[in-house]
Amino acid sequence: MPDSLATRPLPKGARWSALLARMLVFLGLWFVFTRADATAVAYGLGFAALATWVSWRWLPVQAPLIAWFRLPVLLPKFVLQVLRGGVDVAVRAWSPRMPLKPGFMRVELKVRRGRYVLSYLIMLMPGTLVVDYTARGLVLHVIDRGQPVRETVAWLQSLFERREARQ
Repeated sequence: MPDSLATRPLPKGARWSALLARMLVFLGLWFVFTRADATAVAYGLGFAALATWVSWRWLPVQAPLIAWFRLPVLLPKFVLQVLRGGVDVAVRAWSPRMPLKPGFMRVELKVRRGRYVLSYLIMLMPGTLVVDYTARGLVLHVIDRGQPVRETVAWLQSLFERREARQ
């Protein structure tokens, strides 16, 4: 498993809540598949228990890579960046003089964990595409080399650095 996807084990108290949450997800799936048939509840409990046990054995619960409480900080700025970038790409594409300066850009990554998640977030930004992973960072294709791509990547990376520093 790549080190960027590695996570640490959960504390003991959190394991029970994770186990219960996993079982509730499987029970919810059972109800969706049976269209909430009340006669299938006993089978659903058995299915959920078995599926939870199998998933626990094959995919043990670990501390998440993403700090979900940081989502309210990330989401508004990220959505604003995506909308701003989408409008920028559309204006450039429809402009008669096509003010595009495409090219490749190397971006150094300081984070060990989460580089693949970070690269997916970067690719969601209009006008950027990750084309290669290097030992020290990423190679991006950008629609305009004059745009603040490095600053945006640095901001996204700072969210991962804060997470990594606490662990």
